[in-house]
Amino acid sequence: MIRAHVHHNYAMGGIGIAVSVVMHPPEGSMDVRPRILRLGGSDSFTSSWDEIPADGEVISPTLRLDDDTARALLDALARHYEGAEDTRALRRDYDGERKRVDGLIGHLAAVTRSLAGEP
Repeated sequence: MIRAHVHHNYAMGGIGIAVSVVMHPPEGSMDVRPRILRLGGSDSFTSSWDEIPADGEVISPTLRLDDDTARALLDALARHYEGAEDTRALRRDYDGERKRVDGLIGHLAAVTRSLAGEP
């Protein structure tokens, strides 16, 4: 199973993010060591999976990104996988819908009170 772990980029004072893409071995596998994805190499089109040491050694993440670059990557991935490009836009849509529903409920309550003979 491959998992992406995202955390603050402490190497740059917490500015931006650090991403570690880790392949965890399947249960029952003889290979018990997780591996971390390494990008690049002698050319920029290669990648490899390096074993994570068991001795607790601190290892560098797969990549580090500043906040602007990370946000651009998030937006592009969301578009590619047909997700919401901007969750704030989705939140605005929800808030607008809630306002419309609240208005409808208010009108229905007024009609109901009118039919019941209440002021």
